[in-house]
Amino acid sequence: MRCSKTKWMPVCWLTVTMGCQSESINCGVVCSGETELLFQFGFEDVEIRQDDQVAYIEGIDGAYSDHNNWDDWRDGDAGSLRIQYEAGDDSERLAELVPDPLNPENQVLRFQLTRPNVYQGNNPDEARIQMELNDTSCLSEMFQSMRVYFPSESIDALSQYPDSIRGLSFFEAWNNASWTGEKNPFRVILGLRKPRGVGEAVVFDAMGQREGLWGQYKDSWISTSGYPVPTDTWLDIDIYVLEGDTETGRVVMGLTQEGAERELVYDITGRTFHPDEDCTDGFTHMRPLQMVSSAEVMNFVQDQGQRLEVYWDDWTLTRNSDGSN
Repeated sequence: MRCSKTKWMPVCWLTVTMGCQSESINCGVVCSGETELLFQFGFEDVEIRQDDQVAYIEGIDGAYSDHNNWDDWRDGDAGSLRIQYEAGDDSERLAELVPDPLNPENQVLRFQLTRPNVYQGNNPDEARIQMELNDTSCLSEMFQSMRVYFPSESIDALSQYPDSIRGLSFFEAWNNASWTGEKNPFRVILGLRKPRGVGEAVVFDAMGQREGLWGQYKDSWISTSGYPVPTDTWLDIDIYVLEGDTETGRVVMGLTQEGAERELVYDITGRTFHPDEDCTDGFTHMRPLQMVSSAEVMNFVQDQGQRLEVYWDDWTLTRNSDGSN
């Protein structure tokens, strides 16, 4: 379907508001339903190449013996991986391969935000770095695991913010993306939250959001765990997402601290696709490793003389699995 141009309204506005979006990208794609490990990466023996507003990790990952070729995911049939900044320069945001903060012999991926780098017009709107997994198919059920390290300097600076904080996301899965022209976008977000008040704990939270009128997003569900974010230690985090409605959709997150048993942070039953969607085709676009902050929060952290940082290691993604197989 085509929308005609007009001198009165931008074409993109018409596309969002006048119902000229296309069907879901993977509508009608036949999926096997078999469990399949898509990749496993530990950021060893590889290089990162900065290319203006994106970056690419290149090479064969020495941390694993198979499913470990980053180059296969540059523009492969199964999808593409890249790091996206959107805007800014290295002084504002940077993804780097660096020594593990606890074990210098281990190489890991670090996301670092120093100042807001994404603008709406002339005003800073966000600070953002994200790994993008685009153009995948048959991801109606997925299991992701990764090791995550949150430095205390970043989390403590967030804790001192006087107002509430929401939307510090570290994982985002889109069931119909807002920028692809598909109808009925919906997203699942896992991230961090802080209640109003200086010194309040930063905790994990999750939400499912659907696109409404005028491109605004509305919460379909919210779950605040109350689980304080552990700092200065590596966390094994596992995430399970299943496409479904209010009774069949699921979002599960587990966390294992070193030397401890796995703890269940979320086990949510709730919608993971838009209620108006009639062709459920999985999560075609994901931001599986992400760090996002509002400009206001980022400026506050900067005023405290701190940065927002997160480290990643041992990242795997499997389709048609809940982690038990």
